Amino acid sequence: MLIEPRSLRILHLEDSPYDAELIHGKLIAEGFDFTVTHVTSREAFEQALAAGDFDCVLCDYNIPGYDGLTAMSAVRRQDSLTPVLLISGSLGEEEAVRCIHLGATDYIIKDRLNRLGVAVRRALNEADSHRRRQKTEHALRESEERFRMLVENSSDIILEASLEGAYVYISPNFHNILDYEVTDFLGTSIFEKVHPDDRAGAMEEFGKPEMRKVLRYQHAKGSYRWFEMQGRLFTTADGQQRAGLVARDITERRKLEEELRQSHKMESIGQLAGGVAHDFNNILTVILGQASLLGFEPGVTPAMSEALSEITEAAERAATLTRQLLTFSRKQVMQPCDLDLNSVVKEMIRMLRRTLGDDITLAVNLSGDLPPIHADQAMMQQILLNLAVNARDAMPRGGQLDISTFPMQIGPEELRRNPEAIPGPAVCLRVSDNGCGIPPQILPHIFEPFFTTKDVGKGTGLGLASVHGIVKQHHGWIRITSEVGLGTAFLICIPAHNVGAAPASVAPAESSSPTGTGTILVVDDDASVRLTASFLLKRLGYTVIEAVSGIHALDVMERLSPRIDLLLTDVVMPGGMSGKDLAQALRVKIPDLRVLFSSGYSISMAGEGMTREEKASFLQKPYSTQTFATTVRDCLTS
Repeated sequence: MLIEPRSLRILHLEDSPYDAELIHGKLIAEGFDFTVTHVTSREAFEQALAAGDFDCVLCDYNIPGYDGLTAMSAVRRQDSLTPVLLISGSLGEEEAVRCIHLGATDYIIKDRLNRLGVAVRRALNEADSHRRRQKTEHALRESEERFRMLVENSSDIILEASLEGAYVYISPNFHNILDYEVTDFLGTSIFEKVHPDDRAGAMEEFGKPEMRKVLRYQHAKGSYRWFEMQGRLFTTADGQQRAGLVARDITERRKLEEELRQSHKMESIGQLAGGVAHDFNNILTVILGQASLLGFEPGVTPAMSEALSEITEAAERAATLTRQLLTFSRKQVMQPCDLDLNSVVKEMIRMLRRTLGDDITLAVNLSGDLPPIHADQAMMQQILLNLAVNARDAMPRGGQLDISTFPMQIGPEELRRNPEAIPGPAVCLRVSDNGCGIPPQILPHIFEPFFTTKDVGKGTGLGLASVHGIVKQHHGWIRITSEVGLGTAFLICIPAHNVGAAPASVAPAESSSPTGTGTILVVDDDASVRLTASFLLKRLGYTVIEAVSGIHALDVMERLSPRIDLLLTDVVMPGGMSGKDLAQALRVKIPDLRVLFSSGYSISMAGEGMTREEKASFLQKPYSTQTFATTVRDCLTS
């Protein structure tokens, strides 16, 4: 369709004023609204062309010293689309065709100016049309470039595949994430490197109008990474159906999700451990207490005494298992003090020899200039016991266990070897055996909870996890060296504390339980625990009053009004009154009442605020007769 007449900017090269006026008049007669720049020489033409922006150029073919073709070339150098019409008094057909081939838009014979208007309109329409397709092509190129930049810089992998499942296009991020060369995969099956367990599901999903699948894809180094695949079918410009796919690497997200699930699982285990600990520790308290009471009976034969020792040792091992669960779940609260690690080892030697058995030799080498550590004594003992048990199981035919302590100054070399190390003085515990060793593929997993290579019933998988947890709680670190067939060495380093001060020694166990006098109110809803505690206290010389609950205890105090010197109460009891509630109620009438809280839960789960009260202590079940007697006496004499 021809354009409507409009105001035009025309550059006209014509040396004949008469011909120029004739041409301008013809354009006016054709209805054109225009402004014209009329020039008569080469210099004026090129100067006007450089300075102006014209819709159309009219050139006389023959100008003295200049010609239309040269003028046309000047226009084309500046703009390939501006219409150039050559006007001549005489122009042969062959020459006219040559001019068109060289870039002229059209040619007009001066004695046939009646077609001038049609020629100009057609030239302007063609120029406008070319500018619109050129603009569209430019926009298309910009769009394609923008799309290419988005695809090539996307953190995802963009794929195009045929309906047969062959790669047609693979974005460069394929190489960045999977370390493959893109060109090696074009034309190959998109399922070739999918994990065998995920391949069938991926093939079933492929080809649907909307595709979504989470799968594993093999990395160039052999491992697998997790991808979330989304896609849909589309039709190309030439009518072929393709599958467009976006693959997002979610390996790290899966790892974080797994860690979160593991954290939730561990939290659940922690809650379970607390519940198990309460009931289990009550049972162990009764076992330990009754075994101790039987030992007081006259006429105990050596065989009976040995049996009671076995019962006591089994109960202590069970208590250790409970502590491992609590330590692993971070429910065991530390009671740290400045401690001499050598004293801890010396105190444990007898138990360790019994644990290891006769076919394993125990060698101990303790440094004489060891600084103190700020640590929980029971937890340090647990580290030694767990490592000894682990070493024993690694030497089924016997062997040697070496335990040594020594100071170490942590410097740059150790920090490079172990980023978790803390610079400065440290105390090191080395426990090594000459057992079967740990295979390299297993070594990274030994501290994982419930990981064990032992047969069912031979281990819980908590021993080394508990060691790791305890060391971390003490801001320490562990280094392991092992070789299959030659043995394993654990090096545990804990920062030294208050260097230069004399460390506290582990007090040796007293040969007999301390006795005492006074009246003790024992409150516990577990009849067996209450009965055992009462028997032990009576054996130790105390007067005992029993109650089954907090409400019952208040009723006893109201009816009998006894003078009591110590309240020994369970923390969690039925009836709506806890041990703490009971203590507060009794202190209304007995302000200076001493209180000993006891629970199968750890202090953190029972309530740490209890021990902040004046003249209040906490005793966790299960407890030995020695610990029980000493704690009661300390409460009464403090």
